[in-house]
Amino acid sequence: MKRKIIFIIVVVFAFCIGVTNFHQKTDHIVTINKVKKVKTIPLITQLIIGDNYNLALCDNGTVWSWGNNTEGKLGITASSATYPQKIEGLKNIVEVLDGEDIIFALDNTGSVYTWGKNIKYLFRQTDAKDNIVQEPVKIETLANITDIDAGSNRMFALDCAGNLYSLGIYLYRGDEGNEVQLLIPAQSELIADGVEKITAGACYYHYFIRKDSTFFSIMEYLNNSDGAPYAFIFPNIKNQKDQLSDGYYMPEDVEDMKILSESTKEGVTVYYNIDRVKEINAVSSDQYTVFVSKVDGTLMFWNSDRIKYHDNMFALVNPENGNESVHGVFEEIHFHNADKPHVIAMQSGKEHTIFLTEDGEVFYSRYVTCNVQDIDYYKRSNPDPSRIPSIRTVEDMEIKTITFHKLKLKDIIQIDSDKKNNFSAIDSKGNCYHIQFSNKS
Repeated sequence: MKRKIIFIIVVVFAFCIGVTNFHQKTDHIVTINKVKKVKTIPLITQLIIGDNYNLALCDNGTVWSWGNNTEGKLGITASSATYPQKIEGLKNIVEVLDGEDIIFALDNTGSVYTWGKNIKYLFRQTDAKDNIVQEPVKIETLANITDIDAGSNRMFALDCAGNLYSLGIYLYRGDEGNEVQLLIPAQSELIADGVEKITAGACYYHYFIRKDSTFFSIMEYLNNSDGAPYAFIFPNIKNQKDQLSDGYYMPEDVEDMKILSESTKEGVTVYYNIDRVKEINAVSSDQYTVFVSKVDGTLMFWNSDRIKYHDNMFALVNPENGNESVHGVFEEIHFHNADKPHVIAMQSGKEHTIFLTEDGEVFYSRYVTCNVQDIDYYKRSNPDPSRIPSIRTVEDMEIKTITFHKLKLKDIIQIDSDKKNNFSAIDSKGNCYHIQFSNKS
């Protein structure tokens, strides 16, 4: 069961908890705020900060909130709260998760509660979006949950029997009666001896570590009527596992991939077994790559054209034949000016990931522009070889690479992230820090 401890400075609301600021600069700005403890509520063991809302889990199992409540994330009926308000109906909570539009809370009996925006839409009870549920409701279809994670308006939960459930994947269109769906049953050969840890991941990529320390992904790809690339992070092509390939292939042509549903809301939902790395201890990801920490502390990342072309996914499509680039390789990470650290935890945001080592140091990743050039690509709306290719050009594209650096923090024992630009850390003495990265590259 994941337990997270966060203490974060609130900069947009009147509630201030006492902050000492200092700044760390590399070739862009990293701001680290030291945060004093809150004395008006019980001891905080987890704190989530959003753009204008805050949720605090305390050591007595209660949850408190303050900020703006326009999206219902505070779990209270008031439109806003300047000071922390206790969320009624929640007790013995062990973890709180921000799923983007929706909040989840897990208690010590394995029950799950939720509140926030678009709940009825996500639960497929109505087509109307922006439906706001301000106070927590229990998800009756989930019980005896041992692990849970959420992000990108998706939630995954594991029960004590080993069954894996999902919300927001839309596996079975038309089955409007199910709120939460059984993603993979415990007896399925897809999860072998069972799932140990869940990582909600980013966008359409979600990761699960098995008890035997191997891992797999559940991915969705969009209906490509607009010609957009599928932009898979991991394709392995049949009979070409050890070779680089510039070809685009449908899921049935990809080794270790199984289609779970062909009628999802977004396109196709697939299971993908990732067999290139074993002895996995932790996984973290953004929409460009995946970071994998092995049992021995070795840290690796998936280096592919998704990093190189970053947000310009059309550049993945070869202008000569319309095939999408799918090659890549897991590479070991070497931190700048540091011996090989033993990584024990990591948290990802939109553009950065932070890594905690067993000796209490914190490192971070950063995407940087290494070149600017014009890139031709094939408009893949009709990739019929007999037709004349439709060649387009992205002008002055920023070509990206990824670098790794050390933060000026020590004796850190916990890290966390809001999955955007805010990170937090707490040291062995109870000092807490808010780490924030600028959007500049």
